[in-house]
Formats: sequence, C-alpha cells, structure tokens
Amino acid sequence: MSFKFKTSSISSAPRSSSAWDRPLPDPPRAMMPKDFGQYGHYRPGALADNAAMPISFAGRAACEECHADVVEGRAGHKHEHVGCEACHGALAAHAETRAE
Repeated sequence: MSFKFKTSSISSAPRSSSAWDRPLPDPPRAMMPKDFGQYGHYRPGALADNAAMPISFAGRAACEECHADVVEGRAGHKHEHVGCEACHGALAAHAETRAE
C-alpha cells in the first residue's frame, strides 16, 4: 500500500511570532544586587547577607526538651533522623517563648 501526501496544503508562509518565541526583556538593573549573576543564579554577597541575619532555628535539642513523646514515637521511623525544623520551619521564637 502506498500513501500520497498533498504538499500544497502546507503553507510556505513564515510562522507568525507568538509570545513564546520572543526573548524575555532584561530585568531592570536598579532592582538587582550588583553581584547578581556572577556565579549563575547565585551571588557571593548572599553569604554575607544571610550571615548577618539573626539565627532563627532552635535546634533538635530544644524541641526534644518539651516534645519527648514525639521523639520516642519517631524512634525507628524513616524520619527519625530528620530534624523537626526541616518540616516545621524555624522555631527559635517558639522555643524562647515556651522557655519563659
């Protein structure tokens, strides 16, 4: 069996440009840190910026002081070695108010 295709139905006109085909405009440089893009999407100044922020993690030991029942319940569980704040977020403020 042989097939014949109609080539006349395919348009030879250039394809119209869509929003997906156009390049994205450059973002305004006034809104970006000067070292942005130096290492791809990372910038060296981010380390100093983050180091200057206050510590907001309490640590596993602070959680275990009040939540020993949870620690016991997680023994042998696949999440036993995952820190509490990995899922529940930074809780230093919570730990400080509970200690008072």
